[in-house]
Amino acid sequence: MNLILYEDRDFIIADKPHGLPTVPLKRDLQQETLLKEVSVLYPEVLHSYGRNYWEGGALHRLDTDTSGLVIFARNQAFYDYLFGEQLNDRFVKQYRADTDGDTEEREISSYFRAFGEGRKRVKVELNPEKADSPVLYRTTIEKKESGVYSCTITRGFRHQIRAHLAYLGCPIKGDRLYNPENPGSVLLLDCQSVSFGDFTFHK
Repeated sequence: MNLILYEDRDFIIADKPHGLPTVPLKRDLQQETLLKEVSVLYPEVLHSYGRNYWEGGALHRLDTDTSGLVIFARNQAFYDYLFGEQLNDRFVKQYRADTDGDTEEREISSYFRAFGEGRKRVKVELNPEKADSPVLYRTTIEKKESGVYSCTITRGFRHQIRAHLAYLGCPIKGDRLYNPENPGSVLLLDCQSVSFGDFTFHK
């Protein structure tokens, strides 16, 4: 399996398959992850560039069930640069979502809070006082064809696109948490483009 789609001296772009965690949990540093796979060829991505040493140079994460592009820093300077771009909404990620619904092109902004058994799901929250984070998260939705959307985010919250689309009546196909009536075998959400500064990469 060819996971690496792009590399230069500062960063690597890998294509994460469905079912593989992006980074390990703190309590299970030996689990199979995309970070571990990438580190076989590029051990420098294991270095502690961010707040959590076990996440290495991963600059963003995809849910385990989500597939697509993930960027790993190869040095501290690039990590700090792109982390800053993300905080200023200048690190853009675009996803394809195949859904069981229909909505108009729009932008949805909300806060989030975890809920349900084991707090495995997140709920769209419009009141910041009830949210887990004071950050307002935005998803821009562009309709490609019936039930298929291009979703663009900058900063991301866990399950952000999945929860936003479900809230709009368009749960993603194969989403066992937010579309239990049509769980499918694979979550049809894929990160297909990343961009920052004058750099853009498409699958």
